[in-house]
Amino acid sequence: MNKKLGLKILLHNPIAVIIEGIRVREQAYFKTKLTSKYDIEQLPTINILDLFPDLNEEVDSYSFLNGTSLITDLVLLKLLAKKYDECAYIEIGSWRGESLVNASNVTKDCTSLTLSSDEMRRLNFGEDIIKIHGVFSNHIDTTIKN
Repeated sequence: MNKKLGLKILLHNPIAVIIEGIRVREQAYFKTKLTSKYDIEQLPTINILDLFPDLNEEVDSYSFLNGTSLITDLVLLKLLAKKYDECAYIEIGSWRGESLVNASNVTKDCTSLTLSSDEMRRLNFGEDIIKIHGVFSNHIDTTIKN
């Protein structure tokens, strides 16, 4: 969440933020916007077992850190990639590389189109972000690097 949005949510209902936390209030804020604009409370969902009834998949790397894909996201990526022979996976915008490393184990090749460290510095990314960029995926042999 960006600071501007966090401040907006805090100022909108400070007591609720103090009691419930900013993440809960952020979800409530967007749910209210979704309901008022589109007259729905959530987008349609499907049970992953309807797509993959024999689900039995392992996640190879997962950090449980903030900003990481959910485990179900990584499992879904792997299962979808397995459905295609000689699957080529492209990811636009990678951070630590957890989805890349998971997809690389079931695909012919993986390509990540993402910012270089120099580009991130020019855009004023913090060194802490740049330092962990690609920490999981830098070793992948099937990843094309420029």
